[in-house]
Amino acid sequence: AKQVDKAFEVYAGMRERGVTCNLGTYNALLDACAKASCMDRSAALLQDMSAAGLEPDIITFSTIIKGFCAQGDMQEAFSTLKDMKRQGQLQPDEIMYNTILDGCAKKHCVDEALELLEEMKQASIAPSNYTLSILVRLLGQARKLEEAFQTVEDLSKRHGLRPNVQVYTCLLQGCMLNKDLDRAVELHDTVV
Repeated sequence: AKQVDKAFEVYAGMRERGVTCNLGTYNALLDACAKASCMDRSAALLQDMSAAGLEPDIITFSTIIKGFCAQGDMQEAFSTLKDMKRQGQLQPDEIMYNTILDGCAKKHCVDEALELLEEMKQASIAPSNYTLSILVRLLGQARKLEEAFQTVEDLSKRHGLRPNVQVYTCLLQGCMLNKDLDRAVELHDTVV
């Protein structure tokens, strides 16, 4: 938090001296807020950006969403995504979706994550192995092991993905968490 305070002191000094801040300045400040869990400052920064005639870009929105997810505030993360889409100029990318999916996994928001996956599908945004590992971890923790395996199979076929070691590790962890040792051994034998 001290570094964020220092960054805002520099920002205040820039404004006092009439130094024009660009989008990079605002995105850097938002990133500092995201990393320090100080997202309560983001609204004021967005107002300052708007007053300076600057429009948020995909980095701005990604950073804000990352910050809210890191704080566990999924409602604000989803609200930010909705605001961005409502403005109509920017579309979420795979990285943004993965950030929110990871936030859902940490907060055990299974239904929201599955809705987001469907939204990715509708937007023709292909998942990656990272997407798969997040979903498998989430579904394993939610005791939906069969759905985890089915998700890997379906998405792999649909998008030509070849699950990597991280995906298989998450599947194995899901098997262990769900006390399905037979399936864990079967998966191990398949992978090896």
